Amino acid sequence: AGCNFLHAATKSGEVECVSVISHYILKSTACGLPLLHLLATSPDHHGHTPVALALAATSPCMIQVFWQAGIDIKALIAHNPQLLHAASSASLFELSVQEDEISYCPVLIKSVPFNASEEDEATKWSIGTVAVSPTMQWNELEMEVLKVVVTHWQDLENSCVKAEEEVDLNDNSEKDAFMTEESLGLSESSVEYYCIFGHYWKKGEVKSSLRPYELMKNSKENCFVGDNQIIVHLNPIHASAYASLVPVSLLKNYLNLLDQSQCFIVYGAEFSGKKSLVNLLASLQSGGSIAVQSVNLSEPMAQSKLVTFVEDVLISEKILVLQNLPRESWQLLWGTLKKGNCQKRGKILATMNSWRRPSCQLENDVLWVQLRFDRPPLRHFLLQHQNRQIASLCAGVIPPDLSFCSQMIRWVCHSQARLCDTLMSLGFSSALKGPGLLVRALAKASNPTDIIRGMEHIWNKEIAPLIVQEVHSVWKTSPLYGKEQAPNESRVSTMALHVIFRRSFLTGRPQPPKHLLVGFQSRVLQHPKDFVNQKTLSSPSSPDWNEDSLAKLLGLPPMGYAS
Repeated sequence: AGCNFLHAATKSGEVECVSVISHYILKSTACGLPLLHLLATSPDHHGHTPVALALAATSPCMIQVFWQAGIDIKALIAHNPQLLHAASSASLFELSVQEDEISYCPVLIKSVPFNASEEDEATKWSIGTVAVSPTMQWNELEMEVLKVVVTHWQDLENSCVKAEEEVDLNDNSEKDAFMTEESLGLSESSVEYYCIFGHYWKKGEVKSSLRPYELMKNSKENCFVGDNQIIVHLNPIHASAYASLVPVSLLKNYLNLLDQSQCFIVYGAEFSGKKSLVNLLASLQSGGSIAVQSVNLSEPMAQSKLVTFVEDVLISEKILVLQNLPRESWQLLWGTLKKGNCQKRGKILATMNSWRRPSCQLENDVLWVQLRFDRPPLRHFLLQHQNRQIASLCAGVIPPDLSFCSQMIRWVCHSQARLCDTLMSLGFSSALKGPGLLVRALAKASNPTDIIRGMEHIWNKEIAPLIVQEVHSVWKTSPLYGKEQAPNESRVSTMALHVIFRRSFLTGRPQPPKHLLVGFQSRVLQHPKDFVNQKTLSSPSSPDWNEDSLAKLLGLPPMGYAS
C-alpha cells in the first residue's frame, strides 16, 4: 500500500503528500530508510519508479523531497544510468547544484521554426545529456556534445530499419526504390555553433579562459533553471532538414529548381507539410536579404485585389508565399505571371490542398511539386518525427525497437499508410489527410496510452465524419440507391467505417497489453448509432462485410489494394 501511495503521489506531483509519506515511512520502523529506498525504486505496472518519475518532473521540488528524506539519488543514477537520460532539465540542474564534482547538462538542437507565430521553445529538441567534470577541457566537451548529436541522428536513421523489415513489398521495382531511400544527410559538419550557459562559440573555437565547469559554476548564482543547457545550432539548410525531416539533398534540389522557375507550387492533402516546406524554402531562398511576404488565401479575396497584390510583389522583386491557393484561382495567377512587366522578377511559392494538380498543360517557369509520404525519401517521415518527439520528451532517449512504445509508433505509421491507401482505393479524396494530422494529435504523447488516446481522437473526431460524408455523396450514385431492397444510408456508412477501420488499424497491431486497444476497437461501431436491424446487410462479424462487398454496394470498381 505504501508503494502504491508513493507512486500515485509522485505521478500526480503532490510534493507535500510525498513528503508526508516519506517521513511516515522513516519514523514508523527502525529500517525506515532502507524501506523508503526499496519503495522509491520499485516499478509500477508501467515500469516507472517513484525516483524516475521525480527525476522526469518539470519541477525540481520532487527530487528535493527525496533528497532531503535521505535517498541517495547519485548512487541510484550510478547504478542505473537510464535515470539520468530520463531526467528533466530542472532535475539535472538540481543535481548539478547539489554535486561538487560533476554537472549534468542536457543537450538540445535548435531547430528552425515553421511559422513566425510558433513559440521559440517548440523549436528546441532534447537529444541527450553530457556530464561536465571540473577537469574537462573545451575540446573534450565539444567532442562529447558532437557524439551526442551524431548518435541522435544515427538513432533516428536506425529506427527505420525495423519498419523496413515489417513492410510487405509487392514487387522488385518497389523494393529497389525503397532500398535507395536517402538519409537526412546530417553529420558533424552540419553543426555551426553552440550555446552553453548563455555563451556562444563556433565549432572549434573557444573564447573563454575558464574551463566549462568553472564557467558554469561561476554563473550558478545568477542563472535560472535551464541555463545549464547546451544548445546546438545547425547551419541554415541542415537546420531546415532537421526541422522538416526532409533530406538535405532534396532541399538542395528544390532550391536549384526554384532558381530556374518563377512559380513553385506544392500540392497535396491537408496536413501534409506543404506550408512548412514553402516557408523553409522561402527563408533559404531569401537568405535574409530579400523581403518575403506571406498571404493566407483560406479566406476569400477579391480577384482584382489578388492580382494587384501579386503584381506589386513581383515587380518589386520580392518573394511571395501564397498559402491555400484555391484551384480555381490558378488560371488567374498564371495570367498575371505571363504579363511582361512581371516576368523574371519576383518569385511565388504557393500551397494547394489538392491530390491532383489543375488540368492544364505544363507551363514554363512553373514547378509543380507533390508531397508523397508513401515512397522515398519521405516514407519514414512520421516514424522519425514520432521517435524524435518522444525522445525530446524523455531527455533524448528513443524507445528501443523491442519496446511496446516503439511497436505502437510503428503501428501508427503503418496504419496511416494503410488508411491513405484504402481511402485512395475507394476514391474518398476529401477524407485523405497528411501525416501532420497525427503529428498534431500526438504532440504530447510519450507512452502507449497517450498514443491510443490520440488515435481514438483522430478516428472518431476527424476521419470517421469525413468518411460518412463521402458515403453520403457516393451512395446516391450507386445503382442500388432508391431500390426497395437496398439498405439505408446509415447502414452503408457503418459498413464503410467498419471495413476501413479493420483494414487500416487492426492489421499488425501490437498485442500486449490488450486492454489498451479495447476502447479504441469498440468505438468504431458507435457511429452511426442506428446500424442494427436494417435490411439486406448482415452483421459486422459476417464475412460479407469486406472490401469487395463495400465496393460493389457503392458501385465502385474492385478495390485491388496494394499492401
